[in-house]
Order: sequence, then C-alpha cells, then structure tokens
Amino acid sequence: MLARLGLILLLCLVFTGCAKGPTIQVRHDHNIDFAQFHSFQWLEGTPQARLDAVAEDDMDRLIRNAIQFHLENRGLQRVTENGDLLVTFRSTLRQAVESAPVGPGRESSWGFSPWAMVSRPPEASLSIDMLDPATKAPLWQGSARTQVRSREEARSKIHEAVRMMLAGYPPRPH
Repeated sequence: MLARLGLILLLCLVFTGCAKGPTIQVRHDHNIDFAQFHSFQWLEGTPQARLDAVAEDDMDRLIRNAIQFHLENRGLQRVTENGDLLVTFRSTLRQAVESAPVGPGRESSWGFSPWAMVSRPPEASLSIDMLDPATKAPLWQGSARTQVRSREEARSKIHEAVRMMLAGYPPRPH
C-alpha cells in the first residue's frame, strides 16, 4: 500500500513538473533607473486584445485589470494624465497552421505532394510595453506566449503571465 502511494506521488510530481508554463521574455533600457517612475497611464486608443483579429472588449478589460493590479503591487500608481510611463499591450489568440514535409508520394487535394498542412494547438500571446511619454520610445517590454486549448484557458492564464512578466520589475540599474 505504501509503495503504491509512493508511486502515485512520484507520477504526480513527474506530470506536474512537466507541465509547461508560458515562455516569458523581458527587455528594458539598461540606461534607465526605473526607481524614478511612480505612476503610469494607459496609452489610449482602440482595444488592444485580439481574438482572431477581432476586438474583444471583455478580454481587453481583463488584461488591463491584470496589468494594473500587478503594476500597482510593484509601486506604480495609475493616473489619467501626466504619468511617468505610458503602458500599452497587445494580445492574440490564434490557431497556427503550417506546412510540414511528410515524404514523397503522399496524396493531397493538389495531387501527390511531399508537404501536408499541420495544425498546432492554439497559441495565446501577450506583450506589455512601457513607453517614455514624451518620445513614445519603449523603455520596458515583456512578452508571454503559451499554447492553450480554449479561449477560457487563455483567460485563466492572464494573471499568471502578467505576474511572471513583471516579477523583475523594476529592473535594477546596471
């Protein structure tokens, strides 16, 4: 009985250890002392969340709330004008299809072809940019990308992706 419980625990650890989280990338201007920034405002415009190139106001609001929550936890206050930083984001959820070699002699709708269309799992991506208000030059950029099974799964991963991107904010000066 104890051996069976140990095996179940080991399998749980293996499978949860193999669970793949989002791929995170962060870049910033190393000449900037981010400790000088105390406020941010949204770069206004159209909704920035995209679901197959269609604006989704609900997704936009969810992402904005997550970013604001995590920036405020990092010491930045949201203001409606004269912010130290402008913040914007881009988000997509898309189904990727690509062609892949399958070997000679495979029949397709176009006749015999060495290529076939291969569908990958849907991919969600989120990019956050912090800009200089005067020049609109990027000072900090973070991105997260992960495969998802559905729109609902993408929604459930937003806070975690934003938290992971902003984990090292503010970056330390070099």
